Amino acid sequence: MELKIKNQKSKMRTVIVFIALLFCGAALYAQNDMRARIELEDAEKAYSENRHQAALEHLNKAQDALGRWSHQIGYLRILALDKVCDYVKAQGAHFTSLQAEVKTYMDYVNANPDRVERDRFREIYVIENKISEAIAMTEVDRMFKEWQSAPEFEEGRIAYFDKDYAKALDLYMKAADNGNAFTMDFIGEMYQNGYGVARDYSKAFEWYSKAANKGVLHAMSNLGVLYRDGNGVAQDDTKAFEWFSKAAERGDAESMSRLGGMYSQGHGVAKNDAKAFEWTSKAADKGIVGAMMSLAYRYQNGWDGVAKNDAKAFEWFSKAADRGQMNAMNEVGNYYYTGTGGVAKNEVKAFEWYSKAAEKGEVDAMCRLGHMYDYGVGVTKNVTKSFEWYLKAAEKGNPLGMHGVYLCYQNGKGTPQNEAKAAEWKAKYDAAR
Repeated sequence: MELKIKNQKSKMRTVIVFIALLFCGAALYAQNDMRARIELEDAEKAYSENRHQAALEHLNKAQDALGRWSHQIGYLRILALDKVCDYVKAQGAHFTSLQAEVKTYMDYVNANPDRVERDRFREIYVIENKISEAIAMTEVDRMFKEWQSAPEFEEGRIAYFDKDYAKALDLYMKAADNGNAFTMDFIGEMYQNGYGVARDYSKAFEWYSKAANKGVLHAMSNLGVLYRDGNGVAQDDTKAFEWFSKAAERGDAESMSRLGGMYSQGHGVAKNDAKAFEWTSKAADKGIVGAMMSLAYRYQNGWDGVAKNDAKAFEWFSKAADRGQMNAMNEVGNYYYTGTGGVAKNEVKAFEWYSKAAEKGEVDAMCRLGHMYDYGVGVTKNVTKSFEWYLKAAEKGNPLGMHGVYLCYQNGKGTPQNEAKAAEWKAKYDAAR
């Protein structure tokens, strides 16, 4: 009996100790949770004040106090790391930590989609994409990012666009001395165009060469132009083709267009219509307006082995017209005026596009406007306006414009009748035909 009582007392002591430890553990957990909350609040305050490194230190303490990862701490840690990590080099302790933190956060989201606010998820998703883009950048891309972030480059660019060329050149020279290849390209451009310095194609060639050899695509393309035109260097189509090829194959759109031209004309390479079409198409797809026009004319006329296709021609003329190309605007007007190429005839639309082209200086469009005002096609008849547009076209050497001016003077249409003026413009028209 006595032994039984002793055993019961021993068990009771064990239970009491366990309960005491449980209460102590709960108290300690509550204390640590409070410490974590305080550190998180301090981290939020530091982050709002743009003290991102201090925010990270508070977040580390919060996580140590809590003893586990939490999505609230992880969210703010990602935002703070995003501000301090090096995306250009895509390396370093902060970048590595950011990658790990984003992965942990996204794993948590996948397992607990209802516990994370949608707006917070969107923020982290954007940062995840930034990480992926940084990792995918080539070494050349990284160099360019570094060069662009150089203060001399940014200040020089501002001065350049403000046309303070002397200041821009001084800043670019300083950046070039530090190895900034972007500014070497700009210096070449300044010498080529005579901005802030006497025009000097040899100097332009020298600076373009420096930039091109460091991987600047624009400089490669500019070197190709100098070789093609024989400026600052002996004319050499083969060398031009080589530089256009290097830049085009690395993604330079302007070089793609120029390469298409070399293949089309057989300059520096054997003439190859298929290659010409291929590179011109790539340039057009990248937004080069000249390439769009080249494709449009090919489709319109069936040139260079391309089957005639007015619908395709209209498509490319329209794309170029939307980018402000005046000849393309005139061609779009022609398609609406005639109703060809699968385009429904629409004289009002034709008048709109001719007007846009004429305002930009397209002479044929001026003449068209004269005709449309003359006969009230797509617009209310207005012989005064008709004479004005015929005259603008005539003064720019357009024979049909001259003929329109001659008839206006002869018949007193839109201007007082004047036989002498009529004879003068009739003579000009006959000579120009």
